[in-house]
Amino acid sequence: MQDSTLKLLIKRLLPIAVFIVAFVLFDLFIVDRYLSFEMLRTKQHEFLTFVKEYPLLTPFLYVTLYAVSMALAIPDGFFLSILGGFLFPSYLSITYVLFSEMLGTLIFFFLARRTVGANFWHKKAGPLLLKLEKGFKENQVSYLLFLRFVHVIPFWLLNLASAYFRVPAWTFTWTTCIGFIPLAFIYTQAGSGLGKALATKESLSAFDILTPKVFLGLIGLGLLALIPIFIRKRSP
Repeated sequence: MQDSTLKLLIKRLLPIAVFIVAFVLFDLFIVDRYLSFEMLRTKQHEFLTFVKEYPLLTPFLYVTLYAVSMALAIPDGFFLSILGGFLFPSYLSITYVLFSEMLGTLIFFFLARRTVGANFWHKKAGPLLLKLEKGFKENQVSYLLFLRFVHVIPFWLLNLASAYFRVPAWTFTWTTCIGFIPLAFIYTQAGSGLGKALATKESLSAFDILTPKVFLGLIGLGLLALIPIFIRKRSP
């Protein structure tokens, strides 16, 4: 009896331990050292030269880095999306960004849903999850699309909530894909002109990209996603 309990405990906790160790190592040795606009400012020519010399290896490394980052819930998607737009042609950059985001997000989603029970996630982010509970239970699709478009909560928390409230895998996948498209397009397009921005600005932030006009557009998309809810509430 004790052996079976121990095995079950190890089965549930080992992936979480690996996740935490990977998160710390990735954050310390990759994010803090290399994923910054200051680093890109000083190394931009080396980056572009590497892309030209290794046209197949570079996308593979980029997608791997981005997917691992998303799977570990590290909030550097803004920088990595900008970087993709800087390194690759527009049609390739948005493809790489979307594929990376989807791959990493799905890994996180299934890890959260399958490795541990609901009690673990409730203890980890209980109050935050409870605030989202009503929307997930009553209007799953519209709620997911709205939160993806407007980005009022971190994506990792939205992914965690989707796992916690047992959103069907297919619903999670297609709403996530559609929800990622606007920001992926905006960031990669901004990245295509990053060389000029790096030359003229001392620093660059999300506020330089998410102008009021862009932000209002995203809010508009979010409101469109809520239309089915309004119709359902008004219908007899």
